[in-house]
Amino acid sequence: MHGRVNTVELVRQLKQMDVFVFPTTFEGSSISIYQAMAMQMPVITTPNSGSVLQDRDSGLFVPVSDKAALLQAMNTMFDDVALRERLGKSAFALSRQYRWEDYKNRLSDILRETLITKN
Repeated sequence: MHGRVNTVELVRQLKQMDVFVFPTTFEGSSISIYQAMAMQMPVITTPNSGSVLQDRDSGLFVPVSDKAALLQAMNTMFDDVALRERLGKSAFALSRQYRWEDYKNRLSDILRETLITKN
């Protein structure tokens, strides 16, 4: 656990990691998961993360507060290098659909649509 760090330091630290583990109980859509995805890191998280990841396709999901499932997922990632690589590449590809520019454009479209329908 690092707390808040600047972007350069964050990237340096993420490059040292093999897997991003985020067993959250509640998030709105954590930016930290998107950062890990952009670094081609496989992610272990919970359905409560608000993530765009898909279980076993671009990440591994574990039930909230299930320590045994979390440990099993971590062991699976440790043991299966091919899985780590596949999930990391899939997560990276998915992250390309969620760039800030794309978010801005989608939000602008929604706001424009809302204004048009109100008038």
